[in-house]
Amino acid sequence: MIDKNINLSDSEDENQRQAFGMLPSYFISKMSVDFNDIIKKLTTNLSKNPTKQRFQIVKILNNSIITPVDNYVNVTDFNFDQGEMSTEPYQALLRIMGVAPDSKLYEHTKVIDSCASQTLSQSVINQLKDYLYCEFNYKSEDLHTGISAESFYMHLLLSFVAHLDAYFYHYECSSSVNPISLGQLFQKKPDPNKLQYDPETNKFISLGKKGSPFTRTSRTFLQWLQTWLYFQQHKDMPKSVRGISSEIKWPAKNDPEGRREYYIRRTSEGKWITLLDLYWLLGIEDRVDDEALKALRTRQNKMVNYLKNADINNLVGFDHNFVGLIWLVYAFFQTLYEKSVQSDTDSCIFYDDYYCLWKSITGHYESNVSENIKQTRIEWPDYLKKQATRNERMA
Repeated sequence: MIDKNINLSDSEDENQRQAFGMLPSYFISKMSVDFNDIIKKLTTNLSKNPTKQRFQIVKILNNSIITPVDNYVNVTDFNFDQGEMSTEPYQALLRIMGVAPDSKLYEHTKVIDSCASQTLSQSVINQLKDYLYCEFNYKSEDLHTGISAESFYMHLLLSFVAHLDAYFYHYECSSSVNPISLGQLFQKKPDPNKLQYDPETNKFISLGKKGSPFTRTSRTFLQWLQTWLYFQQHKDMPKSVRGISSEIKWPAKNDPEGRREYYIRRTSEGKWITLLDLYWLLGIEDRVDDEALKALRTRQNKMVNYLKNADINNLVGFDHNFVGLIWLVYAFFQTLYEKSVQSDTDSCIFYDDYYCLWKSITGHYESNVSENIKQTRIEWPDYLKKQATRNERMA
């Protein structure tokens, strides 16, 4: 996930920590376009000269702002000598999405920011390990004092994304449908329709079907999205995704040229779905609507003020954006998908710990759901369930 060419400091551990702390800014700044480019720019080929490096980073951040704002970022706004751009980057991301500071998700994110604001040490590792165990009964042999910096910060990130996954499901789906891990569903992984796992040999056996043996993140995201929309409208789950789009009542006002079908077909091939694209699909905001651009400008103004003043209290007044939260889960796995596609081998980047984290955090939320509600919930279709359930460890 973190580019090996990053050169913000001479310490590899510090490189990993600083890159981890920058990730929320990438997500925030690139919600309307493909943010892969800014990740590359901020993590490769930066000058080792501190003065030149400051100007490079500030230019990249200002270029990512796509609407006029009252004030832009200046070199003097960041203390790069100490290697810090924000002490609360993940809390800032949640505030942008309207998550309340008194929520369990926000509490968890405070721990994540605290771990990321300190030099990696045994006490930092134990801080995360103890919190996950005490709050979610989560244990992992991978979280030990000898863990590498890259592995530790990836574990931090996986715990954040897994909590977004569990949080979204609990507040949006738990009253009507049994839980599945959406992050597990979105991951690029062996396609169960083309590969069958053999537990005796710990290998996958080809079923002889044509095409890539791996799933595509954008395709599974769109399959889930259409299934959820179908269920909300028909109060029943579809049997298949075949022809499902024509059975959904899509908002007509934002697709006068009939581009939706073409967009879904092309995006299913693996292309990015930006947050504004998702708003457009759902009819939440038109990409050229004045009100949408005004809301985007307000959001980016508040983010710039936060970056300039490092005051988390500047980020207030945002609506609770569940669509944005599930988009973040998708965006994380789409980034991994693209990295694997760009590699020379036909393979996938897979993280077993994600499913374990999601299961433990979901267990916490499920303990607050009444048995009466659980008994009335229905199952997701098999075409989603078998992709969203981990039956084997990949490592």
